[in-house]
Amino acid sequence: MMTTTLKAWCKVPPEAPEPIPRPHSKFVAEYVGRDAVAVRARRAGDTMDLLQIRRPALALLEVAAPRFQCLRMQLLASGGHKRDTRGEPRYSIRTFPVRFAFVEMARAWGEWKRSKPSCDSRLVVHVVDPSVYREFQSGRIDVLELLLCEGIRFGTEIIEGEVLVERRQFQKSETTKLETIVGELGLSVQHWAFELSPLTGIDETVGPTALSATLLGRSIRQLGVVPGSTVHFTRLRGKGASARFVSTRNAAILLARDSPSRLSWKDGDDFDTLSLH
Repeated sequence: MMTTTLKAWCKVPPEAPEPIPRPHSKFVAEYVGRDAVAVRARRAGDTMDLLQIRRPALALLEVAAPRFQCLRMQLLASGGHKRDTRGEPRYSIRTFPVRFAFVEMARAWGEWKRSKPSCDSRLVVHVVDPSVYREFQSGRIDVLELLLCEGIRFGTEIIEGEVLVERRQFQKSETTKLETIVGELGLSVQHWAFELSPLTGIDETVGPTALSATLLGRSIRQLGVVPGSTVHFTRLRGKGASARFVSTRNAAILLARDSPSRLSWKDGDDFDTLSLH
């Protein structure tokens, strides 16, 4: 597929021998004698990874943007099959919708242009997947926001007993830790599990994972949050899982399904907490 595209874009005769790329780095290789560069947006184990798109895209721009006025690209890591396709080799499995590849490429271009404002090259991304340009038409992909904003806009969902009880949207720096999001949602750590969609790769944990100090200490970027992601918080089942903080602007009330034996108030920094024992 890559050879066919290369010959078509570079107007190489079909009978010409297959070109051999010369590596620049672990992400980028240049075809000798052709105005073309190959980009490898994969993990070391040759599997697709949503978080391995922006860095290769930036590596490409470092090589090509200073030399060419117009860069034409296809969407990186956009081939392959969905995760639920059985019997397919690992290298062909893609766990995220194609639109997220565009999102990460647009962010890479915006980051590059902010760091090299004097560079006058332009980027043309060829999109042929209907599912992607429908996102443009509906306004669900805000290209200007991706290019100009360093923060990440993503959603959160709180789920209790398979029922969605709350949905919120955040705009945060990618260095923001998960514990900040949990705190703003007013969730008690011991009663909730974390899950992210889409998955960044096939080796990520599937299903809710109980919140832990390790998870809470990770940045949302390390966890795989990109613009358009959804972070799901699911109540854990079992002992003690019936309690939850319900936040308001100035107070948090701890609710429990069982009848309390006593009530007590605890003063906090910004609010009082009503505890049920």
